[in-house]
Amino acid sequence: GRLRLRAPRRRRPWARRGRRRGSEARVDAGQGHRGVPRPGVPQDEKREEMELSNIYFLCMDAKALTEVFAPEEVSRIYLNFSDPWPKDRHTKRRLTSPEFMKIYDQVLKKDGVLEFKTDNKGLFAYSLESIPAAGWKISDFTYDLHHSPMADGNVMTEYETKFSSMGNSICKLIASR
Repeated sequence: GRLRLRAPRRRRPWARRGRRRGSEARVDAGQGHRGVPRPGVPQDEKREEMELSNIYFLCMDAKALTEVFAPEEVSRIYLNFSDPWPKDRHTKRRLTSPEFMKIYDQVLKKDGVLEFKTDNKGLFAYSLESIPAAGWKISDFTYDLHHSPMADGNVMTEYETKFSSMGNSICKLIASR
């Protein structure tokens, strides 16, 4: 299955309302999808409205992923526009910190992939260092997704659309173990 994660604790309002997940679920109809969205968004209604049987939503702290997923159960993890936690004392809360990379390492399949997108240059620079430091390999990255070869097949999230329309370039990286 595929997994999308959100930052623990302080969270931005969840604005996607299933748009990206639904687009990807239609593309990958044979794959199971589970997400970790914000509470209060009508997930079951959105799933039924989109007539998708391969997408599931969970509301949980990403630190507990190993309690929900078996070892090597997840084939792909998407980290989209998570909270950058800009203060140094909050680095352990960043979803690309070594602490979280260890968790992903447990649930991601051996040939699994992590995809990370953000408009925050500081978080992206941190991630370019922290992910390899955690023993992962970055196979591709860009500081300007929409003007790069990585844009092929890109499914834009609502945050991505919003930030791009404001003139922000979108950073993306793909990592594996």
